[in-house]
This record gives sequence, C-alpha cells and structure tokens, in this order.
Amino acid sequence: MVGAHAAALPIATGQPIASATKQPQTAIPSIAPDLKQQLERSGIKLDLVLTGFAQGQITGSDDSATINALTNRATGTGTDGSGRFDALLEFDSTRLGLWRGGHINAHVEVEGGGLPGWRGGAFWPVNTAAILPLTEPGQWSLSSLYLRQRWGGTRLMVGKVNVIDLQAQNPFFGGWGLDRFQNLALVLPPTGVTPATLMSGSISQQIGEVTLGAMAFDPNDRTQNSFDRLFEDGLNISLSAQWNGRLWQRSSNLGIAYILSTMKSVSLEETYLPSELRQRGLISPSNLTVNVGHQVWPSSVRPGKGIGVYGRVGLTGGDPNPIQSSLAMGISGEAMWQSRPFDGFGVGVYLYNWTSGLETTLQSALLQEVGLEMYYNLGLTPWLTLTPNLQVIQPASAGAPLLTVLGIRSRIRF
Repeated sequence: MVGAHAAALPIATGQPIASATKQPQTAIPSIAPDLKQQLERSGIKLDLVLTGFAQGQITGSDDSATINALTNRATGTGTDGSGRFDALLEFDSTRLGLWRGGHINAHVEVEGGGLPGWRGGAFWPVNTAAILPLTEPGQWSLSSLYLRQRWGGTRLMVGKVNVIDLQAQNPFFGGWGLDRFQNLALVLPPTGVTPATLMSGSISQQIGEVTLGAMAFDPNDRTQNSFDRLFEDGLNISLSAQWNGRLWQRSSNLGIAYILSTMKSVSLEETYLPSELRQRGLISPSNLTVNVGHQVWPSSVRPGKGIGVYGRVGLTGGDPNPIQSSLAMGISGEAMWQSRPFDGFGVGVYLYNWTSGLETTLQSALLQEVGLEMYYNLGLTPWLTLTPNLQVIQPASAGAPLLTVLGIRSRIRF
C-alpha cells in the first residue's frame, strides 16, 4: 500500500531496509499496473483495495456477543462473512510542480459490519479490519489526511492520522488486517494510550542510522470528530529513537518510544477493549515500548523482502492504563521463492498482563491473555491474494474456554 512517514511514531516501529544488491523486479501488485505507473510519474500514488472475509469460531464461548451488539456487528459464534474497501492516496508536491519535499496522504475506508470483531471473550479483536474505522458499519470514513514535509534529514508531519497507516513499511506489524495478521495484538499492539485515529503533529531528525522523533496528539480518538474540543481533555506526548542498520550483513532495527498522557483516565472503547467504560487513576497513563527486528534471509526475488524475526515489549506505569505489560513477537516472510514472488507467511504470538484497576472497572477477575496467530498469503496473481488464517487464544476473562478461530481472506488490489 501507499507508503507513510514513520520516523516519529507513538509506537516504536522498525522499517525494512532494502538490500543494496541489485535484484530482479517483479510485477506491480495491481489490476492496472501501467495506469498506476503513469499516475506515480505525475506525482499521484493511488492504491485501491477490496477485501473479503469469512471467519468462524471453532471453539470458545459467546461472551463477546454484548460488545459486538453495541458496535452493531454480528453477534454469533458461527461462520460469518463481510468485506471492506480502502482507498489510499499520496500526492507528491515535487512531481506535481508545487513545492519541493512535500507529500499529502489520505485514507478513505468503509467496512461492511457483517463480521464479529471480538470473539470468545478475548479482549483484543480477532479481526482488526472488522472493527475499524470506529464508525457505524457501512459509514465512509476519512481516517487519514495529513501533510508530510522533508528538509534533508528533518521531517515534519501534521494532520489527521490513522495510526496503522504509519506502520505501512513494517514487515511484521501493521498491514491493516488486510495484508498480514488479523488480530489487533499483532497488527497494532495496543499501548493503552494511543487511539485509532490521531490529530497530531510530529517532527523527526535523522542522524546517520538513528532517527529521533517527537509527536504531540490529542488523547481522544478522532475518527469522526476531527476538531471538536481538540486538546481540551489533555495532551499526549511521544518521544522515540529508532536505529535502522545492518547486523551480520542483514537489515536490522532497534527502537524505543515513550508516551505520556496528561489525561488521568483512559477510554476502554477507544483503546479497543470490549467496554464502554473509562478507567480512572491518580496519575497520568504512560507506555514504554521497545521493538527489535532482524532479517535472517533476504529475498532474491523482491528487493527489501525476505524472512525476518521481530518483537515488541511494552511496559506501563500502571493505572489508569488498563495494560500492565505486553509482548508480541514472531517470524514472517515474503517473496521466498522465485516461482511465488507474492506469497508470504507469518507466525506470531502475544501476551498481555492487566492492571488491577481494569479488574475494578470491569468488576471481573482477569488472567493473562495469550494468543497465537498463523497465516499464509497465497499470491494467485500480483493483484489477487487468498489467505487462510488460524488463531488460538486463551482469553483474559477468568474461566473462559480456549478460543479457536479459523478464516480465509481475499484481497484484490486495483
């Protein structure tokens, strides 16, 4: 999908580094590659994606029916289907003859609502694409519209930002639930202090292989109300440092990010937890994230692709953040074989621990939530991909049975 600025993020993220070795080019993943090339040469990148889902619950409870009903999504435990459409636009001010170093990004999306986002009492949605954007099903949303400007190694970004868009170049996390993993804990590991859509401004400076960044954003989700009461409830600040380089002649990265909020409460719904309540505390919520990534086998088929191992650890200051600590890690690969340049796979695991305040807010005993997800992208053509997906989760709710979810995803890129 259309690339995005990722130097100063509220969540530390590693970006892949293309191999310096000259490698063969493959077809553009689009039904109309020639048209996309012509548009890009003129300064317009356009990516249109139509995605369909079928997903069923094999084992587990029906404890997620209430939150799915509140968000007007399917409430059953059987097999359901749905779809969504995403349009990503990027305008290059230099190629358009306007000014040098500027880009304007936009993301328009709509989701059908026929698929449960949450299942089996698990706290994190098993299908990220089924709950985002945070609007009524079938309602179109402009989830991103922001300006990026670059002066040498300095980058500025300001506007409305879909956080997952900032993970576009990440080879493991990110992907919108359309490209790789579907569980939110592996698409965009929640921090407890980062809403889905930000009104934000950020600046970053690259110094050699290290990028230092700072971001300020409204603590409330801005999917539907971009400017109403902007910053009236407080301010979130993110500071980050990211190293992208080579280790053992392979692309590697290491990053750290710290977020602090001045608002002494957290909306559980806006942090994707299945509740409309707010968790309150005596101190400001915070989150510290460390991420690592290393490419163990570079692809000879597509530049920058290959097989890598990745991980992310999160720690918080406790209440009112509902999350105490977290871990997400795994292995993923793309373009492993010359004959299958658009195939890919991923295996990821995650673990979340909760603060005592969340148990008090929900009035329920909680355990760790632990999950495993596996997928395989079968690239039938450069523009058509089928993806079987399996998730096995031990939900956080005490006494909840093991949850098993099986599904298949189809994705068409125009």
